[in-house]
Amino acid sequence: DGRKAEFVRVGRVSLLYRTEDGQEAGYWDHAQKTWVVDNDYRDTVAQALRVAKKEVAPDVMFVPVPPAQEARS
Repeated sequence: DGRKAEFVRVGRVSLLYRTEDGQEAGYWDHAQKTWVVDNDYRDTVAQALRVAKKEVAPDVMFVPVPPAQEARS
């Protein structure tokens, strides 16, 4: 939609974003194949970006994790 954003991947668990102005944050919902706006993660995304840029040491973060799926045989 023309907005600029920063993205950060947390392992294979979460893909998060924050708009350049820091006013919106969210994550990729793999099950729904869509971006979910959830500003509760603004601080988490900011912290993850600082870790990725090696500005701060890694620490515990709360990120959205998809629910477990039934194993297929």
